[in-house]
Amino acid sequence: MADELQGFDISVFDPATHKEPVEIIPVKVVVSKPRWSDPKYNKATEFRPAFPNRGKGPEGNSIMQWDLQLERQDAEYALLDGTTAPVIMYAGIDLEKYVKDRQSNYTLTTVMKGKSKESQVINAWTKAAGTLLPDPSKLEGQYWEVEHYRQKEMGPGFYAKVTLPHKLLSPTYQFTGTKLVFKQKAKDIDETAVAGATAFSGSGVVDPATAAQKIGAFVRDNGLTKLDTSVLSSGAFPEGCRIEPFVSAFVNGDAKVREVLAGYGVEV
Repeated sequence: MADELQGFDISVFDPATHKEPVEIIPVKVVVSKPRWSDPKYNKATEFRPAFPNRGKGPEGNSIMQWDLQLERQDAEYALLDGTTAPVIMYAGIDLEKYVKDRQSNYTLTTVMKGKSKESQVINAWTKAAGTLLPDPSKLEGQYWEVEHYRQKEMGPGFYAKVTLPHKLLSPTYQFTGTKLVFKQKAKDIDETAVAGATAFSGSGVVDPATAAQKIGAFVRDNGLTKLDTSVLSSGAFPEGCRIEPFVSAFVNGDAKVREVLAGYGVEV
């Protein structure tokens, strides 16, 4: 090798030396339970047909899922109204999925042994925490360090936002470092929107069921397709509806907003 490359680490050309970027994050398990998927999730997408109607769950055509929600202990959201909200990581998986054969026929199957994301997630938690039977809610309230991958190779492909257990922490664990603060962002926000952002208090606050109906109507009437904090901060957002669980839902993104609204029978 030429002298001018002395000290060059030639091993970087070997894929076997490449490491997956991973964060080690302390969390509290706040939800760990089996559930049926909600109606919004069951509809056909560009990648698969709608789930078949088997008379199970909402609208009869749901699939089994593991709802796993982890509250970060090292971070929080700073909302525009001056309050804070927890940062929730959604680490759950589908327990059933479509498998397509060579004739493009779809068959719904449960998790199969192999290198799929679903199988590896269940195996990792079983190895770290013991059996998840008869009820995975045994994890709720426990503190863990988890490995969070923005992208991870699992089986035949890569998956985004994969979270796996690293180690169990003490039942009395408390985070003592400086918390990361994720600031709520808004597009085209004005003083009127800031003044109206009464997430947890203020006059004219309505009950959650009514708020869900008003938020749903607001989203549909305005043809909104991206449900994030810019919607929450809009000056035209329904008065009195900046309440929980909707504030946290908008902070956590589109899928969570739709899920929470669906829980009140509102589809958008």
